[in-house]
Amino acid sequence: MVPARDHLALPSRQDDGLLLTTEQFDGPMLGAAAAYTVNSDGTLNATSESVDNSGTDTYWFVVTDDGNVGFASSFFNPTPRISSYSISDSGDLQILQADAAVTEQGTADLALSSDSEYLYNINSFNGTIEVFDIGDDGSLTSIQTVQAHDPSDMAAVIGIAAI
Repeated sequence: MVPARDHLALPSRQDDGLLLTTEQFDGPMLGAAAAYTVNSDGTLNATSESVDNSGTDTYWFVVTDDGNVGFASSFFNPTPRISSYSISDSGDLQILQADAAVTEQGTADLALSSDSEYLYNINSFNGTIEVFDIGDDGSLTSIQTVQAHDPSDMAAVIGIAAI
Protein backbone atom coordinates (compact mmCIF):
# COMPACT_ATOMS: atom_id res chain seq x y z
CA MET A 1 0.00 0.00 0.00
CA VAL A 2 1.43 3.38 -0.99
CA PRO A 3 0.65 6.31 1.33
CA ALA A 4 -0.46 9.71 0.23
CA ARG A 5 2.33 12.03 1.40
CA ASP A 6 0.32 14.95 2.70
CA HIS A 7 2.70 17.47 4.21
CA LEU A 8 6.37 17.95 4.80
CA ALA A 9 8.06 19.44 7.83
CA LEU A 10 11.64 20.46 8.46
CA PRO A 11 12.82 20.51 12.04
CA SER A 12 14.62 23.60 13.22
CA ARG A 13 17.91 21.69 13.12
CA GLN A 14 17.72 21.92 9.33
CA ASP A 15 21.49 21.71 8.97
CA ASP A 16 21.13 18.01 9.88
CA GLY A 17 19.24 17.48 6.63
CA LEU A 18 16.14 15.76 8.00
CA LEU A 19 12.80 15.69 6.18
CA LEU A 20 9.62 14.53 7.96
CA THR A 21 6.38 13.61 6.24
CA THR A 22 2.85 12.81 7.33
CA GLU A 23 1.18 9.87 5.63
CA GLN A 24 -2.35 8.66 5.08
CA PHE A 25 -2.87 5.18 3.72
CA ASP A 26 -6.16 4.25 2.03
CA GLY A 27 -8.70 4.07 4.86
CA PRO A 28 -9.57 5.41 8.31
CA MET A 29 -7.22 5.08 11.27
CA LEU A 30 -4.18 4.48 9.04
CA GLY A 31 -2.29 7.75 9.63
CA ALA A 32 1.47 7.71 10.09
CA ALA A 33 4.65 9.73 9.77
CA ALA A 34 8.07 8.97 8.30
CA ALA A 35 11.55 10.48 8.35
CA TYR A 36 14.24 10.82 5.70
CA THR A 37 17.77 12.17 5.69
CA VAL A 38 18.51 14.64 2.92
CA ASN A 39 21.80 13.92 1.17
CA SER A 40 24.09 16.67 -0.10
CA ASP A 41 22.84 16.00 -3.66
CA GLY A 42 19.20 16.45 -2.53
CA THR A 43 18.28 12.77 -2.64
CA LEU A 44 16.55 11.07 0.30
CA ASN A 45 17.22 8.02 2.46
CA ALA A 46 14.51 6.66 4.75
CA THR A 47 15.63 6.70 8.40
CA SER A 48 12.54 4.93 9.74
CA GLU A 49 9.63 2.90 8.46
CA SER A 50 6.21 4.55 8.50
CA VAL A 51 5.38 5.11 12.16
CA ASP A 52 1.67 4.50 12.78
CA ASN A 53 -0.41 6.83 14.95
CA SER A 54 -3.84 5.30 14.12
CA GLY A 55 -5.19 8.73 13.19
CA THR A 56 -7.30 9.48 10.13
CA ASP A 57 -5.90 11.90 7.55
CA THR A 58 -2.71 12.72 9.42
CA TYR A 59 -2.20 16.21 8.21
CA TRP A 60 0.42 18.52 9.67
CA PHE A 61 3.78 18.03 11.40
CA VAL A 62 5.73 20.47 13.56
CA VAL A 63 9.01 19.95 15.41
CA THR A 64 10.24 21.56 18.64
CA ASP A 65 13.16 23.97 18.36
CA ASP A 66 15.60 21.38 19.76
CA GLY A 67 14.53 18.96 17.00
CA ASN A 68 13.82 16.12 19.44
CA VAL A 69 9.99 16.02 19.55
CA GLY A 70 7.44 16.31 16.77
CA PHE A 71 3.65 16.61 16.73
CA ALA A 72 1.28 15.50 13.97
CA SER A 73 -2.42 16.32 13.67
CA SER A 74 -5.06 13.91 12.37
CA PHE A 75 -8.05 15.69 10.88
CA PHE A 76 -11.04 13.32 10.56
CA ASN A 77 -13.25 11.04 12.66
CA PRO A 78 -13.16 8.42 14.00
CA THR A 79 -9.75 9.39 15.37
CA PRO A 80 -9.08 13.14 15.41
CA ARG A 81 -5.98 13.68 17.52
CA ILE A 82 -2.54 15.13 17.95
CA SER A 83 0.21 12.52 18.16
CA SER A 84 3.73 13.04 19.54
CA TYR A 85 6.94 11.52 18.19
CA SER A 86 10.55 11.37 19.36
CA ILE A 87 13.23 12.18 16.80
CA SER A 88 16.71 10.76 17.39
CA ASP A 89 19.94 12.44 16.31
CA SER A 90 20.15 9.94 13.43
CA GLY A 91 16.60 10.80 12.31
CA ASP A 92 14.89 7.70 13.69
CA LEU A 93 11.22 8.49 14.34
CA GLN A 94 9.32 6.75 17.18
CA ILE A 95 5.79 7.28 18.46
CA LEU A 96 5.67 8.78 21.96
CA GLN A 97 1.91 9.09 22.34
CA ALA A 98 -0.59 8.30 19.59
CA ASP A 99 -3.16 10.27 21.61
CA ALA A 100 -1.06 13.09 23.04
CA ALA A 101 -4.31 15.06 22.70
CA VAL A 102 -7.72 13.75 21.70
CA THR A 103 -9.41 16.47 19.70
CA GLU A 104 -12.54 17.03 17.63
CA GLN A 105 -12.95 16.44 13.91
CA GLY A 106 -11.34 19.31 12.03
CA THR A 107 -7.97 19.29 13.81
CA ALA A 108 -5.84 20.92 11.16
CA ASP A 109 -2.69 22.99 11.25
CA LEU A 110 -0.29 23.16 14.18
CA ALA A 111 2.18 25.83 15.27
CA LEU A 112 4.66 26.08 18.13
CA SER A 113 5.53 29.07 20.28
CA SER A 114 9.03 30.44 19.66
CA ASP A 115 10.32 28.66 22.78
CA SER A 116 8.49 25.37 21.94
CA GLU A 117 6.70 25.50 25.30
CA TYR A 118 3.22 25.71 23.74
CA LEU A 119 1.46 24.07 20.82
CA TYR A 120 -1.39 25.77 18.97
CA ASN A 121 -3.99 23.86 16.95
CA ILE A 122 -6.65 25.37 14.70
CA ASN A 123 -9.87 23.42 14.22
CA SER A 124 -11.31 24.38 10.87
CA PHE A 125 -14.79 22.92 11.55
CA ASN A 126 -15.61 24.35 14.99
CA GLY A 127 -13.58 27.53 14.51
CA THR A 128 -11.40 27.20 17.61
CA ILE A 129 -7.74 27.53 18.43
CA GLU A 130 -6.67 25.24 21.24
CA VAL A 131 -3.52 25.99 23.26
CA PHE A 132 -1.53 23.13 24.79
CA ASP A 133 1.29 23.18 27.31
CA ILE A 134 4.04 20.78 26.18
CA GLY A 135 5.42 18.50 28.90
CA ASP A 136 9.05 17.38 29.03
CA ASP A 137 7.93 13.93 27.84
CA GLY A 138 6.03 15.29 24.81
CA SER A 139 2.68 15.14 26.58
CA LEU A 140 0.10 17.84 25.90
CA THR A 141 -2.17 19.58 28.42
CA SER A 142 -4.95 21.79 27.09
CA ILE A 143 -4.80 25.20 28.77
CA GLN A 144 -7.12 27.35 26.63
CA THR A 145 -9.60 27.25 23.77
CA VAL A 146 -10.41 30.43 21.86
CA GLN A 147 -13.26 30.88 19.37
CA ALA A 148 -11.38 32.26 16.35
CA HIS A 149 -14.08 32.14 13.67
CA ASP A 150 -17.62 30.91 13.14
CA PRO A 151 -18.06 27.13 12.88
CA SER A 152 -18.21 25.76 9.33
CA ASP A 153 -19.45 22.51 7.82
CA MET A 154 -16.96 23.01 5.00
CA ALA A 155 -13.73 23.26 7.02
CA ALA A 156 -13.47 26.90 6.02
CA VAL A 157 -10.29 28.09 7.69
CA ILE A 158 -7.05 26.13 7.60
CA GLY A 159 -3.74 27.74 8.45
CA ILE A 160 -1.96 28.98 11.56
CA ALA A 161 1.45 30.48 12.30
CA ALA A 162 3.06 31.47 15.58
CA ILE A 163 5.95 33.90 15.83
